Amino acid sequence: MAFKSFTIRDIGTVTVYKHQRAKSIRLRIHSDNQVRVTIPVWLPYAAGTTFASSKAEWIRNKLPKPVYFTHDAVIGKQHRIAINYDNKLNAPKVTLRDELISVTLPFGQQLQESGLQAKIQTTAEKALRREAKDYLPRRLSELATSHNFTYGDVRIKKMTSRWGSCSSRSDISLSIYLMQLDDELIDYVLLHELLHTIIPAHGKKFWDELAVHVPNLSSLRKQMRSHEPRIIPR
Repeated sequence: MAFKSFTIRDIGTVTVYKHQRAKSIRLRIHSDNQVRVTIPVWLPYAAGTTFASSKAEWIRNKLPKPVYFTHDAVIGKQHRIAINYDNKLNAPKVTLRDELISVTLPFGQQLQESGLQAKIQTTAEKALRREAKDYLPRRLSELATSHNFTYGDVRIKKMTSRWGSCSSRSDISLSIYLMQLDDELIDYVLLHELLHTIIPAHGKKFWDELAVHVPNLSSLRKQMRSHEPRIIPR
């Protein structure tokens, strides 16, 4: 499938695909927040960018708000960002060591520059993955034992459209962004996925059974609506 990527003002990167079976223009925002426009092969790429521009307000409302990292911001449960300056540096340096995300800047470097913020975000996500791999499999095992569940493999992923999933083989995948939630909410998600090992579909039977394992289920479900699987420094 032929495609080209374009930078559109007030939207960012938009990828326009030409598809043999497409009969009209379609716009989608994928789970990785990429904006994609599919057009028939006989249309020029400009038709896709023009269509995306006409939907700019809708796209901005659907995309997550930009994340801004500052000094002393907390990432996950135990990592912290520290901003320092060094007049010997020619370019910013971002490192992850122990529980510290160290950002060292040349004097005059602006922290809000998008390229630097993107580099900090990449390192912050590495910190979340480290925390998630250390905590989530262990906690999942504890809850499975205490609630009499069994499961297959457990995978830790950068999942941005859901907090977790359970396959037909009872393999459980968990989002690194769970480490930004309170412990009670993490347990709710883990028990939710564990229950899927015996009740695959959401329905009355599923929610009634989950309430047995999660007594304050209604309150936790309500709280989860105010969170989303993305990095949010505190």
